Amino acid sequence: MTKSRGLRFEKFDLHVHTPESFDFDDRTVLPKQIVEKALAEGLRGIAITDHCTGAFIDATKKAAEGTSLVVFPGVEIACSGGKSGIHVIALLPRDKGEVHVRSLLTDLGIGPEKVGEEGATSPKSLRDVIDIISSPAHKGMAVLAHCTSSKGALQDMKGEVRR
Repeated sequence: MTKSRGLRFEKFDLHVHTPESFDFDDRTVLPKQIVEKALAEGLRGIAITDHCTGAFIDATKKAAEGTSLVVFPGVEIACSGGKSGIHVIALLPRDKGEVHVRSLLTDLGIGPEKVGEEGATSPKSLRDVIDIISSPAHKGMAVLAHCTSSKGALQDMKGEVRR
């Protein structure tokens, strides 16, 4: 009988931006460099979660082929709520990619003309954004981004909406 090793601690970074995000400093960074950096940091997995775009996901997944790094597709979405909007991370199943992020953004009311734009915001409520991300159509998981800082739910929201 094989003895189980039980649970293990693994390190993940589920909020990684790339040159596709308007706030990323170095536009020359390549997918291979992101993979190499993640592995050098001892990470088992990352989620590419650029602001309102999935443009770097497929290339990063390809760069990670043959390595031990798992790359999850995702996207950071701004939606209405709080003082000036709330940010939500959508994490999608591993087999999804850029085309699935575009579909999600469309369902969230962020059309192709707004993809990757600074200030692109879903007209949907926080609750609706979470419901759409986790719907059977997208099978995603919603995570409140930087929830205790600027544009975070715990910092910027009050009352029933926050609950």
